[in-house]
Amino acid sequence: MAAGPEAVTAAVAVGVPPRCTPGRRRGGGGGATQDDADNAGPAAGGGGGSSSAVDPDATFTTDTTGDPSVTISYTVEGPPSVTITTPPNNASYADGQTVDANYGCTAGTNATLKSCAGPVDNGSPINTSTVGSGQSFTVTATDTDGQSASVTSSYTVTALATSLTAAPQIDLRAWRSAVGLGLVSATLTNGGEPLSGQTITFTDGSVRLCSEVTSVKGIATCRIPLRDEVLVLLTNRYTATYAATTDYTGATATTAAIVR
Repeated sequence: MAAGPEAVTAAVAVGVPPRCTPGRRRGGGGGATQDDADNAGPAAGGGGGSSSAVDPDATFTTDTTGDPSVTISYTVEGPPSVTITTPPNNASYADGQTVDANYGCTAGTNATLKSCAGPVDNGSPINTSTVGSGQSFTVTATDTDGQSASVTSSYTVTALATSLTAAPQIDLRAWRSAVGLGLVSATLTNGGEPLSGQTITFTDGSVRLCSEVTSVKGIATCRIPLRDEVLVLLTNRYTATYAATTDYTGATATTAAIVR
């Protein structure tokens, strides 16, 4: 009886053609021999068994139905992230105020953090010496794969508030607080502390009386001409003015020349 064709299945990878190797079946001695591949070869009698051989030159058809494909699994490393706690965005600080930076960086998925850098080290004071808005604080994180991320917080540094108090020339209720006729005086403070080295200008209406620099006690006192003293007594007032500077807000104070 003739043997049927060989059924061969091959696994196919992308770019690799299917490949088959012919095999051989052999029976016991003395039996009949018959070539395979559509009974192309001669058959001969033999002993008590049978044998069937596969022609080494035969052509085999391989089932390769469907599109060959390969699945590759991989993980994408995410970029690092940055968090700025201090200074938060749109924060406001006084000139010279001590504010310590607080920020951190985190590596992305399956990545390793290389650096986390800001204008100052984490925990060190930020710059509050420049008055104005739009001060920026940027932190940049970089991982070992060269990926980076940056976050910026903007903040404002405001001038320090000042307070100015003018002293009357004569105070009938508290004479110790008066400075006397012919003198004008004012005290400049910041947060209750005397502010020295600042210029105070004294006027009566549109008339400039004099100007003086504050002492270590924050007091500025100057003598005015007699004609100006007469004007002050007639109007019974004078005004002390401190013009705003880069670091301090301006202030104005008006007092009666004679307090009754």
